[in-house]
Amino acid sequence: MLLPQMTQEQLAVEVRVFAIFSWIIGEIIERQRAARHSAEVFANVSASVVLNQEQFRSAILDLLERKAASHLEPSEVEHDMRLPFLLLSAHRPDIDEPDPGGADRLKGWLVQTLRHLEWRSFIRTHLGDEARVSGTEGFVGELPGAGVVIALDRFVTKSQLDKIRSAFPATINRIRPTNSPVRLVAWVLDVPAQRIWDAAGKKELPKLADDVERWAFDVATVVDDVAQSTTLANEQGEWDAALRSVRRALRTDSGKKNGYLYRLAAHCSFSVGDWPSALRYAQEGARMSRDELGSGFVRSVCQEADGHICLCDPVRAWDLYTSAAETSPRHPLPRYYRGQGVLLMARLLEVYQRESSGEAIASGSAGDVLDALVNRATDDLTVAADLLERWGLIPESYQYRNFYLVPTLMGQGLGYLLTGAPGTTASRLQSARKSFPKDDLFYREYIFAKCWEQGLHRKYGELLLSDGWEPLRDRLRNEFGGR
Repeated sequence: MLLPQMTQEQLAVEVRVFAIFSWIIGEIIERQRAARHSAEVFANVSASVVLNQEQFRSAILDLLERKAASHLEPSEVEHDMRLPFLLLSAHRPDIDEPDPGGADRLKGWLVQTLRHLEWRSFIRTHLGDEARVSGTEGFVGELPGAGVVIALDRFVTKSQLDKIRSAFPATINRIRPTNSPVRLVAWVLDVPAQRIWDAAGKKELPKLADDVERWAFDVATVVDDVAQSTTLANEQGEWDAALRSVRRALRTDSGKKNGYLYRLAAHCSFSVGDWPSALRYAQEGARMSRDELGSGFVRSVCQEADGHICLCDPVRAWDLYTSAAETSPRHPLPRYYRGQGVLLMARLLEVYQRESSGEAIASGSAGDVLDALVNRATDDLTVAADLLERWGLIPESYQYRNFYLVPTLMGQGLGYLLTGAPGTTASRLQSARKSFPKDDLFYREYIFAKCWEQGLHRKYGELLLSDGWEPLRDRLRNEFGGR
């Protein structure tokens, strides 16, 4: 009674009718999709006007004024929001190109060709679903001789910024001939939201707009050296070669004003065990970074503190770590660097304690100092972990995802350390870092082994088990309380 009975003839007619309706509905859907795609392409092409230099400067100022007037939610402010700009330029992959004249001409042609970039499709191609970070009022402007700058009209979190940096690495040519004399490159500038609000309060937004434009010109001027040194250091682990390239760039007028180059030079100097040079580059980077647009000041100060740690000046290092933490309380790096620095001192003290005889030191005193250092390092690293989680680092760009090979190499290094061979450990870890140059695990273990090899454990043992411990103990007590 509930199901009507139909004859075979009637059923055949119904099936044919439904098949026709299905075909009509499917055709309508496909035509709607095609029409929507055509409309999007037409809108992108219509909106792909590349602004000239004067128009671009005005558009940047208008963008900054709009962002200065925007009000973010408290949760968004906690995530350290930034306004990203993307510079597209070109560089020669090899500074020692046998035909630099021809490569430079092709490089100039490629930069000029960027004027015809249909940038919204370009963004969508690389970012996929994340292309919405470009905002509805994003725009692109031409800087003659430098390339083009894409303004992504939206504040982004650190997680979203990591996705942008991953989508547009230093060299973004997907398929290219092996003998290509030039490469398309991208550099991301992130202007902190707080920097925009501060400039608006001081009525300095026009100066901030000029700084964005000047940043693009300065980077484009040293793009060959910056791109090559970044690739050598962060992708190939060739620290000596990268340091030579950085030093060459620092001799140019634009390079002298590039804080990123000083931070990279400091990192490479740490990576070859040259502590005085690392400290000198970090200090200059901190000085330069006070006025630069991006958020590199905190890292420069932390690198400077690391330099003092490696030169056995823990009190000065602590003051710098703490100053960076107070300047950017929501930034995880100051607590991370400080925790790692204190942990390094604790490990070196433990080595000194094992090497010394019972008569040389009072074991109770050494144990108290070691406990205080380890506990404070743990506190800092725990806070850093919480801040990193709140910052929103994305798993796909996270750098510690090597489940088997990294623990194997770390285990080999630990084995050499347990047998009292820090020089062999440093050499083994340096070789491993060529395969995983971005892994901070290797970097920290290498620094420890190198400090041990250079006898820094004896200096820290003598310092921390004498009156030299008192200033640092007082700072630990003021920061964390306790004994």
